[in-house]
Amino acid sequence: PGWEIAIKVVFYVIAIVMDLVGNVIVILIIALNRKMRSTTNVLIINLAVSDLMVGTFCMWIHLGNQTSPNWPFGWFMCKFSTF
Repeated sequence: PGWEIAIKVVFYVIAIVMDLVGNVIVILIIALNRKMRSTTNVLIINLAVSDLMVGTFCMWIHLGNQTSPNWPFGWFMCKFSTF
């Protein structure tokens, strides 16, 4: 049904936007504030960067896979991704 797909798209877009905005804020705060540059915060930046990459690359592919009955991304992405 169309309403189920619409709900999935809305929640995925909300999650992706929150992921992008939140992780960029964390990275900018730690990178721009000299007092925040510690070993622990470098690890937090690493986590934020990896989560940013998941939100940028993986969540869109998962959304397309969930909303389409067929694989919409072509042969290469079928072999390249984990689905």
